[in-house]
Amino acid sequence: MKQIFTLLLILSSFYAYAQKTGSVSGRVIQSKDKKPIDYASIAVKNLTDSSMVGAVSTAEDGKFVFKNLNPGTYRLYAAFLGLKNITKDFTIAADKTDVALGDIVLEGGAIDLQTVDIKAEIPPIVVKKDTLEFNASSFKVVENAVVEDLLKKLPGVEVDKAGTVKAQGETITKVKVDGKEFFGNDPLLATKNLPADMIDKIQIIDELSDQAQFTGIDDGSRTKIINITTRKDKKNGYFGNSSGGYGSNDRYDVNANINHFNQDKRLSIIAQFNNVNKQNFGGGLGGGNG
Repeated sequence: MKQIFTLLLILSSFYAYAQKTGSVSGRVIQSKDKKPIDYASIAVKNLTDSSMVGAVSTAEDGKFVFKNLNPGTYRLYAAFLGLKNITKDFTIAADKTDVALGDIVLEGGAIDLQTVDIKAEIPPIVVKKDTLEFNASSFKVVENAVVEDLLKKLPGVEVDKAGTVKAQGETITKVKVDGKEFFGNDPLLATKNLPADMIDKIQIIDELSDQAQFTGIDDGSRTKIINITTRKDKKNGYFGNSSGGYGSNDRYDVNANINHFNQDKRLSIIAQFNNVNKQNFGGGLGGGNG
C-alpha cells in the first residue's frame, strides 16, 4: 500500500507540474498624454514554433491579460491604428509563471513598411500609415469558414449576432475587396459570403471623406472601413455555397451564392427564396421572397 500511495503521490505531483501554466499582463498607453488605449490589438506568438497563441483587445483602462501560457519564450505584438506598433519578448519560466510587462507605450506616427525590413518574420499585426493590417494566416478558423468567422478572431474587432462589424469601437459601414466595393454597399455581403481561406490580409483603414478624396484636401474627417485582400492563388475561379430548409405548413428557405473571380473582374450571383418573410441579403444572401 505504501508503494502504491508513493506512486500516486509522484504521479499527482508530476501532473500538477505538467499542467502549470502562466500568464502575461500589461497596459497599453499613448506616449503623448500617457492615457490608456482601449481596443488596442494584442497578439502573442510562440517563438519556439512561430505559432499564434491568441489575440485580444485592451479594455477601457488599456489593460490586457493572456492566461494558460505554457512555459516558453513568446513575442507580444501591440498595435493601434495611427500609432507605431511595438513588440516585446517575454519568457514564461517554470518558477515564475506570471509576467507583468507594465506599461506598453505606443508612439504617434505609424511606420511605413517600405522603410522597414521585416526579414523572414511575418508579423500577425502591422500598422502602416492609416492602415491596421492583420495577416489572415495567423488566425486559424474552421474549415468552410467565411470572412465573418475570421473577423471574430481579430483583436479589436467585434461582430454581433446580426453580423454588424465594429473595429476599435466604430461601426464598419463599408467593406472592400482588393480595394473595390464588393457587390453594392452592404458590408455583410462580403463578410458573410466570401470564404476565409481565400483571404490574405484584413485591413482596417481610416478612410478620408469623399470630399477629401475628390479635392485632395484633408478635412480631418475619417471613416473606418475594411479592405479584404485576396490570396494571389485565389484570384481566379468559382466559389460559393448554398443552403435550404423545409418545415411545417409548407415553409421553405433556400439560399445560394456563386462568385467568379478573374483577377480584377468579379461576378456575383446572390439569391434567396423563401416564404417566411426573410429579407436578408447580408445574412447570406438576398433576393426575393417566394
